[in-house]
Amino acid sequence: YLHWRAVECPAGERVITTGFFNHIWADEDEDVELRQNYPMNSGQWIVEVKFEGDRTKWTTTFWAICAKVG
Repeated sequence: YLHWRAVECPAGERVITTGFFNHIWADEDEDVELRQNYPMNSGQWIVEVKFEGDRTKWTTTFWAICAKVG
């Protein structure tokens, strides 16, 4: 199962970093994998996480930090 987000900043700012936190209520042997984490030319940033397990036992919180850039 995949969780992903495309994040954007307010006008005049760009994403300078992103992160995520997985909330997992599953067995320890089930894997979580960061699949994608990259900026796009449009100013968005893509973050995608894959979970090898029961999707009812997993949620992801995504965050981004924006800043004005020259």
